[in-house]
Amino acid sequence: MNILINSTIMFVGGGVQLADSIIRQMVKNKQHHFVLVYPPTMERTAKAIQNECNVELYPYEMPKLYMGLITGNNKEMDKLVKDKHIDTVFSVMGPSRWKPKVPHLLGFARCQAVIPESPYWNMMTVKQRLTTKVMNFFIKLDFSKTSKVFWTENDFISTRVQAFLPKGSRVYTVTSNYNQVYDAPKDWDNSVQFPDFDGMTFLTIAANYPHKNLRIIPEVIKYLSIKHPDMKYRFILTLKGNEFGELSEEQKAHIHCVGFVTINQCPYMYEQSDVMFMPSLLECFSACYAEAMRMRKVILVPKLGFAEGLCGDAALYYDALNVADLGEAMYMIYTDKSLRDKLISNGNKQIKNFDTYESRAAKLLNIIEKLPELYNKK
Repeated sequence: MNILINSTIMFVGGGVQLADSIIRQMVKNKQHHFVLVYPPTMERTAKAIQNECNVELYPYEMPKLYMGLITGNNKEMDKLVKDKHIDTVFSVMGPSRWKPKVPHLLGFARCQAVIPESPYWNMMTVKQRLTTKVMNFFIKLDFSKTSKVFWTENDFISTRVQAFLPKGSRVYTVTSNYNQVYDAPKDWDNSVQFPDFDGMTFLTIAANYPHKNLRIIPEVIKYLSIKHPDMKYRFILTLKGNEFGELSEEQKAHIHCVGFVTINQCPYMYEQSDVMFMPSLLECFSACYAEAMRMRKVILVPKLGFAEGLCGDAALYYDALNVADLGEAMYMIYTDKSLRDKLISNGNKQIKNFDTYESRAAKLLNIIEKLPELYNKK
């Protein structure tokens, strides 16, 4: 089977890591021929697989025009499908802004379209909510127009997507996991060295998107400086130093920003940390959950459905927008070693519920192989 892998909307962060992990594993299947269409952000992945005998590489940037969301037309991609005799298309994540003329498996990770109960919406202005609703309309239009078969990384999300998309759409769950570099210490890049510190390190690997709610960090530092002034802790963030704007000297003392990091730099960052803290208010799946479990780190996340469904009893939860609740959860972790040990032990068990990177690629390929049959079913 000739399979086109479309990774053109993978621009930054977790999406790039996800695509990298899937693609590297998927092309090991020599029964199929793969054409990888990739943007500049996926250059590292393309170089890693360029010598595979069953792979062709095609660099391409998908136009970011709303017209693509509306029409699904793309002459260049259509020509590629024709010239390479493509049987099926796998878009790692959408919206794809393109409707292939062959059966198409499309990934869904647009959580803002299917989690209306998130407290994130209460933080937005009326204008922002209206803009998001309009964007969600176009997202639904694109997904409805460009594919009949979809996959998500979370049963919680699959249920929502099934209700969100037109009747007759098929939605499969294939859970995500950590990138395979975590199992290959020889490939780790240990260049990000944290300063020496006698205290607890909370690691957050995330871009400063509004839904990540990183703004809660300066606020919880204020809280802890009053309620628990003797607590020794720091936040390690993958941000530029000025992304929070004006900070007090107290806040600056507890925040260390390392800037953008690569996939290969992340494992050593976990090794130097005690707790994975992810305050996100909207996710389909965050690889940070699995990464923390793999690296035997405590997990601290908001008490929200998508996080609870994936972390189970392997995380300590707090009320998502409650600064005091977050502060007390941090202090509980800081002072209670038995709690830390229990959460780490639970994480060792919880990670077994996720598909491995090998089984994830195999399951996705199995769906791709069945696409012609699925498209012919009414």
